[in-house]
This record gives sequence, C-alpha cells and structure tokens, in this order.
Amino acid sequence: MQDYIPKLIRIMPDYGGEYVFDEDGGVTRLTLVFEYHPNIEKITKLEGGLLWLADWIEHCELLGEKIPWERIDARGLQLAQEMAIALGDIGIPIVYQLNDKNRTQISIRTTGELNPATPPNGLYYADR
Repeated sequence: MQDYIPKLIRIMPDYGGEYVFDEDGGVTRLTLVFEYHPNIEKITKLEGGLLWLADWIEHCELLGEKIPWERIDARGLQLAQEMAIALGDIGIPIVYQLNDKNRTQISIRTTGELNPATPPNGLYYADR
C-alpha cells in the first residue's frame, strides 16, 4: 500500500475520465492505494469497468451526444457495490455519488448493502 490512504472513497465516473475521488476532491486510483490488497486482481478488474464508464462520458461529451446518466449510474453503483465487497473492511467509508440535481451520495457497506436502500429517482440498483 502506498503512504497515502484516503479518509473517504467517493466513486463517481463523471469528471475528466476519472472515477474515484477522496474527501478533498483529489483524484486517486484504488489499484495504487491498495496495490498489495489480497483482492488486487478483482479491484483491478472493477477499476477497469469504472474507468470505461468515465471514458463513455468523455466520448459522449466529445461527440455532443446525450449522456445516458441513468444507465451510467446504474452500472456505476453496481460496480461500486462490487468494489466495496472486494475491498472488505478497510475502515474507509465508500459512497457512490449520483449525477442527479442533488448529487446524492449513497453509502455502500462492505457487504454491498446500500444506505439509503432505495436510491432516489426509482432507478434499479443491484441489491447484495
């Protein structure tokens, strides 16, 4: 593990091709922070999925296409749930931030359970 450990992991694949931010809004990569974690292969795979979502947003912006936020948030939250499970009990809160008007943050437990259990907008998210 590198020396820097965030106090918050905020997953939101919508700024400049990145997907995870710390408590101060700084960009980080979980594969760097947890490079010696026993589940690093799973973490790397999930990070790839989250980076793909961030690239999808960038692609839409470059082409002037409408960004399908509901699909992106549904998949992003599912990947964030899987990431929380892969990381396990690391003692750092993990949240997924929706791209809604309130920038709603959904806390994710290490079991993948969500708080609130029913996110706003009636969107379907995978329950773990």
